[in-house]
Amino acid sequence: MTMVDVVPGVHTELDSARSPSMARTGWINEITGERLSSEQLRIVARSAHRLYEANPHIFEDEREALGALGVVPAIELGRWVHAA
Repeated sequence: MTMVDVVPGVHTELDSARSPSMARTGWINEITGERLSSEQLRIVARSAHRLYEANPHIFEDEREALGALGVVPAIELGRWVHAA
């Protein structure tokens, strides 16, 4: 499974004042409640990939490893976090 599989159809809100790397995604940090930018999501997805590769006996897939790192789709929490 690749990072593309982990974050299928990443939805972002483009704002004319922000660069695309600062666009907010539908993924949040479950601990802080902060909505992740596309760049933040790419960074943590790389970490999740390494975590999964090192521990395939623990995680079913990279998405599960993302959850272990505290990153989940906002919709999964039953709420949508709006960008500030």
